[in-house]
Amino acid sequence: RRDGQSAYVGATDWDLRFREDIYNLTGTLAASRAGGPGDRHGGYIAHVEFDKRGGWFETEAGLAALSPGVDINDLGFLRRGDLLKSWGQIKFYRYKPIGPFRAFDNRFQGEAEWNYDRLLLNHSYSVSNWADLHNYWRIHLHFGRELAVMDDNDVRRGGPIVKRLAESWIHGRVETDERKTLSFYLHPDWRRNDGGRSYVRGLRSGVVWKPLPSVQVSMEPRYERKVTDAQWVGALTGAGGVDYVYGELDSRTLDLTTRAEVSFAPGLSLELYLQPFIAIGDFGDFKELNAAQSYDFSPYVLDENRDFHRRSLKSNLVLRWEFSPGSALFVVWSQSRSANLDDPTDEDLEFRPRSRIGSSFSDNGDHVLLVKASYWVGG
Repeated sequence: RRDGQSAYVGATDWDLRFREDIYNLTGTLAASRAGGPGDRHGGYIAHVEFDKRGGWFETEAGLAALSPGVDINDLGFLRRGDLLKSWGQIKFYRYKPIGPFRAFDNRFQGEAEWNYDRLLLNHSYSVSNWADLHNYWRIHLHFGRELAVMDDNDVRRGGPIVKRLAESWIHGRVETDERKTLSFYLHPDWRRNDGGRSYVRGLRSGVVWKPLPSVQVSMEPRYERKVTDAQWVGALTGAGGVDYVYGELDSRTLDLTTRAEVSFAPGLSLELYLQPFIAIGDFGDFKELNAAQSYDFSPYVLDENRDFHRRSLKSNLVLRWEFSPGSALFVVWSQSRSANLDDPTDEDLEFRPRSRIGSSFSDNGDHVLLVKASYWVGG
């Protein structure tokens, strides 16, 4: 490429099916090469999976490998390489009424991940249960266990490999009959590790109101309280060299996503999207990692304010008019507001959701008015 570094990717995949598509064997092989002279690197992706589909019993098992040098980001997005992964799942389900259920499925899942240095990065098990009731409500319960492993995420930020403590988690969901004029769902979430003080408590919910076939309004608030016992801060230069510093982070997030849609005629509609969002984080109890691949810390004095207070507001209002088949006019008003406090005070770290959400509507931001017209020329 002119004035750039060349990048190449080649891949092949397969989907083999047997016994009237009940058994499947799928897979992928890909290779990449990227970089300039003196910095050229290559790698591969390999994936194979066996599935049994159909009947009351289903299962799958798979293996995947992403080498350390693989790079396909010129084509798409790759979260990371240097990963070996295996997984399996067993599923039992019934889509015919039995007892209080119209249908249900139960799944048992397990997975494990390593890097190419053979360090175990993930080893987890979970059980998932879905059930549809005769009144068209749906209930869900999902719980699992993650065993103690190593965590190499901080390596890409200049840090060491650290131990990640075992933890347990559970979340559920209740959904009412979405055919009704008013429906809602609740989705609580809970997670806690074994030896530290880290935990997550969250609640997502949603309400949908359909007073008329042409009108629909929905609101989906989401709240999360997360305490991380050892959140990465940075590799800081100290008296004895580089210190790998972590801190306890108490963070809270809230967003209030709202959508509304009104259809005035088959070709004329108005849609609204509105999302105020706040995130507040309070750092404390800074500590230094004593040894790599451990969860052993010593107190550390850090004379910096790492706390944060961020707010944002994203909204779109779209008027769409299809004045003839294939031809349409769009009028869009979009606004984007945000505030990021550089040195938040104790008062700024108070959550106070009502006032914080209200402030997001008056923060500085940008407004965009867009008009687009398309006209279909028939053949």
